[in-house]
Amino acid sequence: MKLKPILLTLALLTCGYSQYSQSQVAIAENLENINRALSTNKCQSCDLRTSNLVYAKLSGADLSFSSLREANLSRADLSFANLRNVDFRGASLLGANLNGADLSGANLSSVDLSGVNFSNANLQGANFSGSDLRRAFFGGANLTGVNFSNAFLRGAVGIPIDAVSPEEYYAWATDEDKKGNHRLAIEYFNKAVVVDPKYALAYMGRAISLRQIGDVDSAIQDSDRAAALFEAQGDQKGTKLAKDLTEVMKNPPGAPGSSFGDVLTNIGSLFLQFLLR
Repeated sequence: MKLKPILLTLALLTCGYSQYSQSQVAIAENLENINRALSTNKCQSCDLRTSNLVYAKLSGADLSFSSLREANLSRADLSFANLRNVDFRGASLLGANLNGADLSGANLSSVDLSGVNFSNANLQGANFSGSDLRRAFFGGANLTGVNFSNAFLRGAVGIPIDAVSPEEYYAWATDEDKKGNHRLAIEYFNKAVVVDPKYALAYMGRAISLRQIGDVDSAIQDSDRAAALFEAQGDQKGTKLAKDLTEVMKNPPGAPGSSFGDVLTNIGSLFLQFLLR
């Protein structure tokens, strides 16, 4: 009888059983931690990875230093919870309530945080890099040392104005203007020039949006400002196009009542390509 193949088979089966057992133990521990968190509102340094905690009632819970990687916390109530140094990477907190929560030092990178309420939360040193923060609300939150790099911030309320680059504000503004949302476009252009007061392209873009809502005087001021900035920066093409824009706004061609779209057409496709670059 050949013992070697039999022994090898037994070894493989034992190894497989061991791995299966370890997996079962990990699942059991995870379920135990979930039950502890939900029943006692306290589970420090717990392994809660991949947990399904949708609509969970965890207001005031202490989950500090725990791992909630890839967990689903959509619509969960985590208001006033202690979430210091929690690892949320890859998790979903869509629409969750984090009002007054302590998230200092938490890792929230690559997390779905759209619509989350962060009002009055302590976010000192939190990492939001690469996260989706659309429609998130940060009113009254402590944002000292927060990392917003590569986060999707469009529509977020209460973030520091310089958390977004002027180029990104400009891109949002031109997108809204193309949709006909001229006043929202102006708001984004305003933020672009606050962050970078010498951003000539934003002044020229704002001039277009202002003209679209009928504020011709302010539009001309912006196009003049853009021309002066382009000239100071040595951008001859920008200077010429900004001056051309001023000229057609001061002396629009065609019959009275002609649309501003006709005015832009007179400047030519080169202007539009430049404006939307």
